[in-house]
This record gives sequence, structure tokens and C-alpha cells, in this order.
Amino acid sequence: MNTTISADTTVAELVDLWLFELRADGRLENTTINEYERVLRKLVVPDLGSLRLHELTTSRIDVVLAKLAMKGVNRQRKAKVVAGAMLDSALQGGAISANPVRGSMSISRPKPAPRLLMVTDLETLRMGGPGMDDQGPARAEGLGRHGRRHRVDARYRCAHRRGPCAAVE
Repeated sequence: MNTTISADTTVAELVDLWLFELRADGRLENTTINEYERVLRKLVVPDLGSLRLHELTTSRIDVVLAKLAMKGVNRQRKAKVVAGAMLDSALQGGAISANPVRGSMSISRPKPAPRLLMVTDLETLRMGGPGMDDQGPARAEGLGRHGRRHRVDARYRCAHRRGPCAAVE
């Protein structure tokens, strides 16, 4: 394996060099670097590993990202972010003139439909009934869209994010 990055370096070689550089730098936690390695080896290298850096194009990146979309938005997003960061280092080293990931497809999550809050739920919130926590009658806990617990305040907003938490019907 060569130790300098050039346009003829393969993506798989760049992965090895970049991860070695991150570990030697010591600024990131090992768990972060291990996650980068997992993402690159499982999601990026199988499709792009044999390509040389000068062969990488935005359209090739888009094909891989579209394929990953079938496995989930999170995998797609992680692959794009980590591959982009890795290719930024190749760009800074002069091996490529532009980062092909930066022009690739945008990734967005579909907006979830608002959860309906039933009238009985509103009454429970207003009256400070079952489900209220030690924060007093202004707050209650409920299950969020993803099954995680979250707080709802008396104005029917989620305490951990902006905007309405539930629609009232």
C-alpha cells in the first residue's frame, strides 16, 4: 500500500490511509472512528473500493446512494457524510480537484404525518391526571412517533423540539 494519496489511489486504499490518519491524529474518539470504518467498509467499499480516485464521479456516487436508499435513509446519509469527509482529505491533499460527494443527490427524510391527540388525552393533560410527572400539571410524558418517551407541555408542544407535538381533532 502506498502512503501518499494520488489520483491513482483506490477508494479502498484511501479508506485505510484516512482511518490510519484519524487514529494517529487522536482528535476523535475511537468509537467515532470505528463507526466511520464500519460505514465505509460495509456501505462504500463494496461498490466503490476498486475504483481509483480519478474515476469517481458524482453519478457513480449517486448510484451507490440510490442503492443504499433501499436499505434505509440513515445508512444512505451516513455513507454520504463519511465518504464526503474522507474525500475532503483527498481534495486537501491534491489527489482530486473536486469532491464528487458534494454534488451528489440530496437526502431527506419523508415528513411524518402528525399524531392525533384525542379529546380524552387533552382532558387528561389539562386536569393533571394519570401520566403526569413530577414537573407539575404543565407537563406529561407520552410515547413519541418512534416509541421514545417525550414530554408534552400544556401548550401541546414537545419540550425537546420546536413546533406542535400533536394535532388536535
